[in-house]
Amino acid sequence: GGPTYRCLLAEEPDPLEVPSCSEAGVIGMVPGIIGTMQALEALKVVTGIGDTLSGRLLNFDGLAMTFTEFDIILNPKNLEIKELATYEYSCPDHILKSSEINADTFLEMLNSDTPPNVLAFADDGKPINALAYEWNTIPLYELPNMVESLPRDNDIVLICEFGIKSISALRYLVAKHNFDRIYHLKDGASSLKLMK
Repeated sequence: GGPTYRCLLAEEPDPLEVPSCSEAGVIGMVPGIIGTMQALEALKVVTGIGDTLSGRLLNFDGLAMTFTEFDIILNPKNLEIKELATYEYSCPDHILKSSEINADTFLEMLNSDTPPNVLAFADDGKPINALAYEWNTIPLYELPNMVESLPRDNDIVLICEFGIKSISALRYLVAKHNFDRIYHLKDGASSLKLMK
């Protein structure tokens, strides 16, 4: 009868705001620490002993090795939720996977008769250099301002240094703006730099 996940986050965040763990990466020990704490919470619920975290959010900062608690207020309407909602901007993983290309495929596309438009992302604005190519970059947060100027009649390849920003951009453009001729370079420009 405690608060639910939707009491904490009433709406799904915009795809550009929150990368998944596979996109952003995690420090391996952190899921182990959190998982151990979750197991302890489950034991307390099952056995009825101790104080559970029901109604509280425990925030763990591994860099400072600190814990902070936040109270979560129950929204009674959320207790009526019986099934998961379909969100307007959700983007299934199979779509993301089918839009992922490797360095070899990217080079083939660049050297084809109809090369793709390349959209490169970097927060610092520095160009991305790989092999004999150089691409000017934009910060990821500027993407919503340029959606209307992106071509829909030609392939677009999204790149960044390691593939993290480009997959966030892909998720945003596919889920929110229905782009279909769009790809992202797996492992980013770093994968091109490994080629000879």
